[in-house]
Amino acid sequence: MSICTQCHGLADPQAHTAQEWPIVVVRMVDRMRRTQAFSSRSVVVPKDHEVDQIIAYLALHGLKKDHLP
Repeated sequence: MSICTQCHGLADPQAHTAQEWPIVVVRMVDRMRRTQAFSSRSVVVPKDHEVDQIIAYLALHGLKKDHLP
């Protein structure tokens, strides 16, 4: 998970539902690509298969809809 912690602390998978995580991850990857392209800061952008693995993990461990507040 060193990819995720380049910019912030490790997120709690329970912070979002399985349905929300893909949207969140795609948004973060987009930010990483923009940072890599337009900043002097060195950022490692995950490969597509790594993004798929991250989303799968977070979705599996994400907040279940029946546990929503």
